[in-house]
Amino acid sequence: MPFGFLRRNLRFGILQRYVMGEVFRAFALALLTITAVFVLLTVMTKAASIGLGPYEILMLVPYMIPGSLPYTVPVSLLFGATVVYGRLASDNEVIAVKTAGLSAMVLIWPSILMGLALSLTLSHLSATLIPDANNAAKKVIYKNVEDLFYKKLKMDRVFDVPAWPFLIKVKDVQGRTMVGATWSWRQGRRKW
Repeated sequence: MPFGFLRRNLRFGILQRYVMGEVFRAFALALLTITAVFVLLTVMTKAASIGLGPYEILMLVPYMIPGSLPYTVPVSLLFGATVVYGRLASDNEVIAVKTAGLSAMVLIWPSILMGLALSLTLSHLSATLIPDANNAAKKVIYKNVEDLFYKKLKMDRVFDVPAWPFLIKVKDVQGRTMVGATWSWRQGRRKW
């Protein structure tokens, strides 16, 4: 039978469930940690660049998590597999499995199947949840463009977009009032 090797090695006995559980535990811990760090860094850099307030940051965090998964899931699975298989090798459990007459692939199949399942899940999320979450994050950021404009102007004291035909400089912004505002037209640009 040509598939005898697969039939012998794809059984999910106690050993395979043990390896799968250990890899999943290490994967889940790494995914939680790496995703939290990645999302917080992403949100903080975005918030600092456009001047979002604490409420907008809290509203933005849940929408950033799905977009980070294609980056954090593979790294987390690699970390989990490295930790578990390194521990199995250091405890000589791989040698014990070979001594029992089993192939080392018996230990590896659970991680391969977990990787395939995660790949299919990420492929589905990339077509459905991730674009929806990115769209919702943009809605949170640009919910009120005027407020965003005033926040940016208050933070930088200048509104200078090279593609726009004018430049705005202010001494201060108080609410929606520009204090000491100076408007200037750029040379060579069309006026509206």
